[in-house]
Amino acid sequence: MVGAGILWVGWNGFNGGDPYSASPDAGVAVLHTNIATAFSMLTWTAMDIIFYKKPSIIGAINGMITGLVVITPAAGFVAGWGAITMGFFSGTIPWLSMNIAGKKWRLFTHHVDDCLGITHTHMVAGFLGGFLTGIFATDTGVYAFGTTSGGGAIMGNGRQVWVQIVGALFIIGWNVVWTSLIMMFIKYVLRVPLRMSDEACLIGDDAVHGEEAYCFSDDNVSGLVPTLTTEMRANEKMTILHGRDLEEGNNGNGSSMNSPGKENGSGDGEIKID
Repeated sequence: MVGAGILWVGWNGFNGGDPYSASPDAGVAVLHTNIATAFSMLTWTAMDIIFYKKPSIIGAINGMITGLVVITPAAGFVAGWGAITMGFFSGTIPWLSMNIAGKKWRLFTHHVDDCLGITHTHMVAGFLGGFLTGIFATDTGVYAFGTTSGGGAIMGNGRQVWVQIVGALFIIGWNVVWTSLIMMFIKYVLRVPLRMSDEACLIGDDAVHGEEAYCFSDDNVSGLVPTLTTEMRANEKMTILHGRDLEEGNNGNGSSMNSPGKENGSGDGEIKID
């Protein structure tokens, strides 16, 4: 959450700093950036509630990111209502892409290693932002930057939509080609693996520090996780024990674990570890 907040704040400088001056254009860009991002985050959260019956922090952050990405090419060109509309689309279309195509299409489930959903939050959202800019750009916004081509489709300039589509496709193709070349150079020339081993993936890359991160269950993955968590209820209190050497009735150093007032592990108060 802290990182997401820093990203949002920093993005204001990213979009607002584009004119390289403290000008009205910069103020408009910052305003529209925040409007679209807030609306996108709320829309993504609403989609989570509608389809999954509960909101999600990760979902809200994804909605924030897609809102920032979508409004970036349009921040200085659209009106306030255009920023709201773009925020709505950025909270729905990438959501559908991630939660439907990303979970059902074999391309994403078997061939593309995209655990962060970059394809949806950046490629889909980026294309969407460029496309919608060609629709919602206003004459006033465009003329403020000294151009004379006119606004987007809503201002009668439908040609701009095709210009935006061609530009977005060129950028996608450029990135696919050059990223692939760089990755192949790393893999085949430098002989550096592009992925961790399956064992390292199961443990998690944080295990290199001897720690577990994001451990939301007490399941040991094939005996690879060094620290197990066993939950036990004794005397109506929850006790958390850590350690892989725990055995039933043994706390790791050979001593029996008994409840107060009980001897030799007998009685109803005996603690057992499953």
